[in-house]
Amino acid sequence: MQRTTLGLAIAAMAISGGVAVYAGYIAPQQQAAQQARKQLFDFREAQVQRLRVKTRERTLEFERSDDSPTGWQMLAPEQVPASKSTVVFLLDLLANESYERRFSAPPQKREAYGLTEPLARITVELQGDRRHTLVLGNTGLEGQSVYALRDPQKADGNPSVLLVANDFKKAVERELAGWKQPEAPKASAESETNPDG
Repeated sequence: MQRTTLGLAIAAMAISGGVAVYAGYIAPQQQAAQQARKQLFDFREAQVQRLRVKTRERTLEFERSDDSPTGWQMLAPEQVPASKSTVVFLLDLLANESYERRFSAPPQKREAYGLTEPLARITVELQGDRRHTLVLGNTGLEGQSVYALRDPQKADGNPSVLLVANDFKKAVERELAGWKQPEAPKASAESETNPDG
């Protein structure tokens, strides 16, 4: 093999090795760091002790409870066991979702985004007396996202407007029955008196 061919082969192996290191190690780290910067909140679902969802129609309050068969108790508007899947779905969104975009909007422009009379205000209380709020406004232009404010009470009067997944809107726009644990089907009187049948 000639020297130039050998040199080109070594250079090609070095370049492909560099690309493999970048694709396998550096790029995923950069993506994870970028994702962390766009994370909505920094908590885990298991840290949440209370949840409050205030919509235009009603205010719902939930509390983590060892006494509830689902682990969550609805406190308002009724005191019943909460649907664990519904509550955990919303909490997982809050704990794990990222925002798509962030931009500044002066207070007088927030009405256009539905943030002065919001679709919903979601507040979570965590262990250690920490609290976070997400305010949901109108659907974005493409219909795939919702305008939101994150912790507006902590933002020095000018919180950034975020675009978050439309799943948040779906999570809060439920009938009251969707937030309650469904009742177990009652056995008929016949099956109670006749176990065979």
